[in-house]
Amino acid sequence: MIQTNIGRGQKPQNIFLIADHLQNTYKKFVRTFQKFQNKVIQEWVKEQMETEDLLYKDPIIELNFQFEKGKSLPEFVQEGILDPLIPSIFKIAPYRHQSEAIEKVCKENRNIIVSTGTGSGKSICFWVPIINTCLEMKRQGLDGTKAIVIFPMNALANSQYNNIAKLLHGTGLTIGRYTGETAVPESEAERILEKIYKRPKYDCEILSRDKMRENPPDILITNYVMLDLILTRHEDKKLFPEHHRGYLKYIVLDEIHTYSGNRGADVACLIRRLKYKTDTQGKIRCIGTSATIQDNKKSSGSTAIIEFAEKIFGEKFDASSLIEATYVNLEISKEDILPLPPTILIQDSDLNEFNGTINRIIPIAEKLL
Repeated sequence: MIQTNIGRGQKPQNIFLIADHLQNTYKKFVRTFQKFQNKVIQEWVKEQMETEDLLYKDPIIELNFQFEKGKSLPEFVQEGILDPLIPSIFKIAPYRHQSEAIEKVCKENRNIIVSTGTGSGKSICFWVPIINTCLEMKRQGLDGTKAIVIFPMNALANSQYNNIAKLLHGTGLTIGRYTGETAVPESEAERILEKIYKRPKYDCEILSRDKMRENPPDILITNYVMLDLILTRHEDKKLFPEHHRGYLKYIVLDEIHTYSGNRGADVACLIRRLKYKTDTQGKIRCIGTSATIQDNKKSSGSTAIIEFAEKIFGEKFDASSLIEATYVNLEISKEDILPLPPTILIQDSDLNEFNGTINRIIPIAEKLL
């Protein structure tokens, strides 16, 4: 996906040239990566690489509106809703849907579903409340896991983990990623970190399964399969000891729409077992996020989404629990409207000779615009 944000006064970028450059770069990588001694095979592969949709899809252009700005993090601090450290951890100006999520979770202590588009910063809607609560509990001397964030894929979990671990460095909080890729001994985990991620260890990281069992992290990132094993295996039950019962404050399901059908039933049962194990029934904050939540046949709109969330989490969501994006309403003046050309510039030859190549796309785009 290629995403470009163009505001007023900014020079527009030719997205077709960007896409063409990326496609050629990718083909060059494949050609140099694969070496064939057999000329017949080499020519066949070369021919296949030029086949439509084999290596990449044609570019899709979408116009995204600007998100409306919300309340600033320092304002939340002044109102006593957020910890004073939060603005120094998250150096952002929240969108309205992000500040609405912070308000509902941190001030009103409610469960929420965040349904906004790709690139809207859905993760901020749960990371700010989670870290805010962890800081508060840490000052009270309360150890143990306060939040579990469940991702449907390890790739998402790894990306989020590295970003948040960097932000939490020096805060005194701890974070752990418990997936099938997590090493058991600490020495192996440190070797993997150095070899694959090529970065030093942040002071907030608990890298290995052994260390997490000894000292459960404040924030646990995992997937639903591994969480099921944690609640089942004897050695992993140390992550939720008896003296930490009631400490868990958040359960997050990222990409909640992926938990439908049999998988959804499994996850719903898993969450109920987790709440029973941690003694948090009716006391835990539940957050779901998705860019593609759809209506079902029996109900529509927010009602369907709320019903789905209640079934998955086994907790109460009300009509205002659904948070959606709001956009800036740009007023266009007459001076901003360019006049149409006196004649139609597109000719039959432009369409008849069009073959989808970049050389044909650019002239047509220029005539249209």
